[in-house]
Amino acid sequence: MPSLDGIGFTGTDLIELGIQPGMSGARNLWDEFREERIVRYGAMRDFPAAKGVSYLSAHLRFGTISTRELVRAAREKDADSWLSELVWRDFHFMILDHFAHIVGHAFKPEYDAIAWEDWPEGLAAWLDSVITKPASH
Repeated sequence: MPSLDGIGFTGTDLIELGIQPGMSGARNLWDEFREERIVRYGAMRDFPAAKGVSYLSAHLRFGTISTRELVRAAREKDADSWLSELVWRDFHFMILDHFAHIVGHAFKPEYDAIAWEDWPEGLAAWLDSVITKPASH
């Protein structure tokens, strides 16, 4: 059995990060999201200050919750926005599997040459607008 380090992972204290590991941690997050937030996901997901997302990313990544179960529930609850995110997540994993070069580069190599502008003032203005205008619930 390869070590975590041997397959590119660094050891992490999940509890310290506020992540309850394992299937029980996934189940707790899923139950809360499904009952309280899944129907509002589309409206709330883009507001970092609001608890609008599922927080299931790590659990999906490591298989401690079934994507099929989540898709089924999203369809049952007419949560199309969240279903779309699950589909896109799966699509991007497929792309990563078939085009491993995208880990450190653009999908189209010519886009690696784009010079990104470092504009701290613009970032500060955006942050100020996000922080001073609270999300409507």
